[in-house]
Amino acid sequence: MQQPHAMSVANTANTRPNPLQIPEILESIIIWSLHLHYVYDERCKLVNKLRRVAKVWKIAIEHNPTLRSFAFRDPPSALSASRAHLAIFCRPYCLALECELSAIQELELSGVRPVGLSELKKVMHSITMTHGNLIKEFRKKRKVPRCLMTDIFVTGPAVTSIYIRYSGSSDHDWLEGLRGIAKPTDFVYDFFNNFKYDYNIQNPSGVSAKDLLGGIEKSVKSFYDLPKGSFLVQTIEIWIGDPEVLKEQPQYISCWQVRKIWESNPWSKLL
Repeated sequence: MQQPHAMSVANTANTRPNPLQIPEILESIIIWSLHLHYVYDERCKLVNKLRRVAKVWKIAIEHNPTLRSFAFRDPPSALSASRAHLAIFCRPYCLALECELSAIQELELSGVRPVGLSELKKVMHSITMTHGNLIKEFRKKRKVPRCLMTDIFVTGPAVTSIYIRYSGSSDHDWLEGLRGIAKPTDFVYDFFNNFKYDYNIQNPSGVSAKDLLGGIEKSVKSFYDLPKGSFLVQTIEIWIGDPEVLKEQPQYISCWQVRKIWESNPWSKLL
């Protein structure tokens, strides 16, 4: 028969709280570990994995400003809105997105044959359907980095407005059609036979990876839907900063954050 003292010790051990189930302690342990053992890019990937461990882990990460920042889940604030040019891109996500988009060699419409549209659809399917076995094998063969969460913010801290800049060449008819469908917050520039189109994405809750993907898919598809003309896209970039400055100075602006996510590579077909 177990002694009363032994039983009380056993009961105490059974009722003693697990430190990893206490959010305040858990937050401190995770922050200490991330600061000590992981560099900037790895923190983002790891802390987003830790969110899926248990409900208390998710709550701890989402309620701690430092961990939210590491995970690129820090929502916009009045301060971040006034300092949008200081926001930084989520590099692990951008790297994974660049790798996925590299499957598209060209984005072009010359005559009636669209080039790159079917590849765009495949890439978007690959990004959004990350759990299928066929998709996993496809991404594994292409060595796509594992950081394509669609529910994180594109920048840290989050911003409420970004621009996707398309640069390339086109004829007059196509460019006039583009001006006709451009939103009031978009900007279209004509440099002889070259064009720049700044497609605006806005979300008061913060521009997420899902918003960015939707913006790319919607804007590129609209290029092919224009009734007349031809075009060739050479680069796609993401721009963050004051739109009034962008409107006045369409070339490179030092106070803006710029990230190239795609570049035409027609020669890869010949390799």
